[in-house]
Amino acid sequence: MAYGRFAEYYDLLYQVQHKDYEREACRLHRLIQRHKSAPGNRLLDVGCGTGEHLRYLQDFYQVEGVDISAEMLRVARKKLPHVTFHQGDMRTFQLNQRFEVIISLFGSIGYVETVEGLREAVVNMRRHLVAGGVLVVEPWLGPEDIEDGRTHVVVAEDGERKIIRAGVTRVKGRMTEILFHFVIVEKE
Repeated sequence: MAYGRFAEYYDLLYQVQHKDYEREACRLHRLIQRHKSAPGNRLLDVGCGTGEHLRYLQDFYQVEGVDISAEMLRVARKKLPHVTFHQGDMRTFQLNQRFEVIISLFGSIGYVETVEGLREAVVNMRRHLVAGGVLVVEPWLGPEDIEDGRTHVVVAEDGERKIIRAGVTRVKGRMTEILFHFVIVEKE
């Protein structure tokens, strides 16, 4: 999986890009409250990664997460040991329970790769949603946000290590591919 081997560095990469998980969680909470008619406050984050959104959403909901990457879940469990996390593919996970809110954020839906995968994932998430619940899927980047051949570099450091993520974006028809290369330098 894309970030599996780099799960322990993931949060640092997005800190330097000033990703504001707390602000996003508050905005999402307001959106959910406007549209949710089901009683209850159970929330499932599909494609939860390292659990950063759940860190803030737990102030409003009883949260759980699901992700395909065991490595990302290991980081999430370390940060949020009281939260239940499940390993599974968003297209096929089966939890035998339903939620009032299901979210899939930060373009995680893009990892299903095909239109059929998109259908499978949305149907599966809907299967886990109670009547009157809310499903929020934040999309992958739109065509207007993608430039074929665009290069990008992120440099992050925390005193103990430096991480460089360099990438190039490729557009193949209606598909987007982002090829990343990582350089990790640690004091050890």
